[in-house]
Amino acid sequence: MKAFSVGNRTGKFIWLKGESHPYHRYLFARRSFHLEESLSSAVLRVTASDRYLLYLNGRYVGRGPARSNPRLKSFDSYDVSSSLRPGRNTIAIRAYYYGSPADGRGSGTKVAYYCFGERAGLWAELEWTTRKGHRQILGTDSTWRLTAARGWDRTAKLISPITGPNEIRDANLDPDNWMHLEFDDHAWPAAEVIYFPGNSQERALPWVLLEERDVPMMREEELWPERVVEVGEVSNDGRSGIDIATLLDREIHLPADSGTIEQLDTILTPAGSLVCRAAFVPHEGGRVPYLILDFGRQVFGFPRVKFRAGKGAIIDMTHGQKLDGGRVRAIDGEYRYGDRYIARDGEQVWEHGEYKQFRYLHLTIKPTEEPVRIDSITLNQYLYPCEQRGQFRCPDHRLDKLWQAAIDTLYLQMEDNLVCDARRERIVHAPGYSVDHTSAVYVGFGALPIVSRKMRLTPLNDDGTGMMGFKFCEDFVERNFVNFFLAWSTAVRLHHLFAGCRDLLVGDPDPGGPERLYASVKRQIDWYEPHRDKNGLLGELPYRIWWDWAPLDLRGTTFSLNAHYVNGLRDAAWLAQEVGETKKAQHWRDLAEDVRTGLRRTFWDDDRGLFHDSFHEGQLTGHISEIANGFALLFGIADSEQAVRINENLTVKPTPGLIEASPLSISYLLDGLLSRGFSKKALDIMRLRFIPMCLEVERPTLWENWGPYSRGRPISDDEMFRGYQQDRFIPHGARSQAHCSPVLIAYVMTTRILGVMPTAPGFSKCSITPHPGDLEWVKGVVPTPHGDITVSWERAKNGMSLAVEVPHGIDGEVVLPREKEVPAELHHNERRVILEAAEVSAADDITLSTCKVRVGLTSGSHRLSLKRI
Repeated sequence: MKAFSVGNRTGKFIWLKGESHPYHRYLFARRSFHLEESLSSAVLRVTASDRYLLYLNGRYVGRGPARSNPRLKSFDSYDVSSSLRPGRNTIAIRAYYYGSPADGRGSGTKVAYYCFGERAGLWAELEWTTRKGHRQILGTDSTWRLTAARGWDRTAKLISPITGPNEIRDANLDPDNWMHLEFDDHAWPAAEVIYFPGNSQERALPWVLLEERDVPMMREEELWPERVVEVGEVSNDGRSGIDIATLLDREIHLPADSGTIEQLDTILTPAGSLVCRAAFVPHEGGRVPYLILDFGRQVFGFPRVKFRAGKGAIIDMTHGQKLDGGRVRAIDGEYRYGDRYIARDGEQVWEHGEYKQFRYLHLTIKPTEEPVRIDSITLNQYLYPCEQRGQFRCPDHRLDKLWQAAIDTLYLQMEDNLVCDARRERIVHAPGYSVDHTSAVYVGFGALPIVSRKMRLTPLNDDGTGMMGFKFCEDFVERNFVNFFLAWSTAVRLHHLFAGCRDLLVGDPDPGGPERLYASVKRQIDWYEPHRDKNGLLGELPYRIWWDWAPLDLRGTTFSLNAHYVNGLRDAAWLAQEVGETKKAQHWRDLAEDVRTGLRRTFWDDDRGLFHDSFHEGQLTGHISEIANGFALLFGIADSEQAVRINENLTVKPTPGLIEASPLSISYLLDGLLSRGFSKKALDIMRLRFIPMCLEVERPTLWENWGPYSRGRPISDDEMFRGYQQDRFIPHGARSQAHCSPVLIAYVMTTRILGVMPTAPGFSKCSITPHPGDLEWVKGVVPTPHGDITVSWERAKNGMSLAVEVPHGIDGEVVLPREKEVPAELHHNERRVILEAAEVSAADDITLSTCKVRVGLTSGSHRLSLKRI
């Protein structure tokens, strides 16, 4: 992507005078201009810290920008040639800055993981060419008019310290037509230009380069709720001085006996019109209506209410992923969700300024003497513009539902980047941790640009030593999770395999742009080597270590950390070989083997037939987990005999003495079992652990924990990151019902059970290696840059058959199991081959080993069967 210097652009960053880090600030900006003639082309570019809504001549154009590091600020481009006309035109922008809370934490302290925390700013440029060929650029400068929006209550409490404030808005305090062409803005103050090229004191800007957005704009689409869950009344006691979340959480829900809602059955249709009235009940006081709506599944976007009301009418709103005792809880652990809109007189629309992720929507409507007529309660869905291409089908429909639940959960986290949890965190975790949901993007959507963006921007968050920040939209801090970046080389290798990113890997970078990925891999994996102890293992590291909501023993030298080190070194070696650094590749391979040997020597318990979690103060601590032994299988730490014993000693049901993995890490265990051929056990664990959450609702998503509620005892930072717990615990507070980590299961099911995996960059080669377990057949589709691979396989008593469609540009192989030295008959399209020897090349494209048959494939249609004779 081409980057532009901020200082060389016509447009300058602007804001209100004297504000750099205001808290919860909405801003209106306008610029009117005159066109003498019609245009042949016009492009409007815009960005902001932190968000914007763009209007042109009173019409909505779009919203953004993509979150980005201010060193490489992302802007959006709109083709507006059809929207401009000769005569007067007006650009209008509503900007928003999350800012710093007024709690003494200091300027620059951000309150949302959506933003990076740079100072407040707005930038735009309109470039047009007339039909006569004249080119002109109009940019943000001191001729723009700005005013602070007054309608949003800037004392509103935070949802949480990482999610931003709730919305409390009084529509009477701002003009409703501020974006219109005819609006008179002459009383608004002139914008302050943040950067004056001639003033050296003003050159310390957070923004260095501008770069056009490299992922598609989100799609907006209106969605109606599916049903009314409940309608009733609450006392309208007029309490003040209490935050909205607390008020909603304490409301006493009463039956709808006072006639406060009319025409309820119409609210689920576009032609509906719900009438809400206040009522007075003798001896009890005022009553106002509430209703709970169900959108039928987890959704993502901006709640929208279209209604007519008298001045001062109030709508209070909260939302949730689940119902708790029939209610939507406004206070969910440490998270507080409570929004309010105070109406002006007449028709109006309340659309939230901040997106929400939920299934259930609660509204309490407080009319004045005039009733409130609600025409619609909908969601402006905020959708990443891609289609689901991947598929997975098998005879166990519960597993089908699990795969689809993973993909649906993933889609809720796809924005301008991939986030961890759209409801409560909105964090962009670096791919070293989230190999889980980047991998699921490959098999579910094949949406490569969003993963490429994540990969490109991650190295920008480097502290200068090679260690990168765990959260993308955050400066490097001491709370970094040092263990997760052991998988950074794995994330880069997978992206190269699935997407073919050689230019991103080692190509010439754009001037001033992000460095190539291999360079960051090299610095990152080499960061760990000086931290090896006298036994050659990684011991006490700076920063934090955390894997899972399981009570793992993280003291001393830990097995999981070093197992990831082995895998990270191997993948770094693969990348080094790919770019021609053979000496570096050999060094990393030798180092990986040395660490693997040390792990076997130190952590293996021959009596129990499992690896321990931790070696501390000269001895094994006695803690043994599913996670560590899953890593031992997946990363090849366990030899073949150890792998058999691990399979024997891992139980399907959680048992005392074996620490159970949470949904965050269980897929690594399943992947490990499948990779070593223990398919039946993997499927049994998959069913037992995941299926209950898939049967909870018709269109499920995957949870952060095994249960829908999580209210265990609080745990200290020391316990979570450096200590351990003797007892199994359930994490305290709110946990998500749509979380990114479990979606790795879709990748595992596609690459292991269906069996399709790329084996060369850009999916130029692939392997199809089914792991049937107890399944009789599986069908699926796998997206690739060349088109979709379709596979169906079926077991029979004496063998297996497959049908494969391979797109042009891919060579592959099918790997099938065979019994040792048992003659078999292979059919491949019209060809028939008798296989007798244990290890021999039966033909140019057929290779036999002791227990496998490999058949080469070219693009096109293939039908294969392997049967014992």
